[in-house]
Amino acid sequence: MIISISGAHGSGKSTVAQMLAKKLFWPRYYIGGLRREAAKKRGLTLAEYNALGETDPTTDTEVDEYQRQLGLSSDNFIIEGRTSWYFIPHSFKVYLDVSEAE
Repeated sequence: MIISISGAHGSGKSTVAQMLAKKLFWPRYYIGGLRREAAKKRGLTLAEYNALGETDPTTDTEVDEYQRQLGLSSDNFIIEGRTSWYFIPHSFKVYLDVSEAE
């Protein structure tokens, strides 16, 4: 099983993903970390990588394709990201929301 977690800013995505991964003894992936790894492979900081993404769409497609391949080749993990559910359509999808008052 693959669990993808997405949701609104401040809804607790990282907290829930960390708790689930710890409870299930599964690896946890998060898009921020995947983007940092992709930047490092190019010898860039995350800020430089994000700036590059304004003109070079491969920065997004690299991470998107990594997610897609991860979903095809692995099982029993948690992935946290706003679009992970899309790139791993067979995942169990969790969406977290929080009211602005919270």
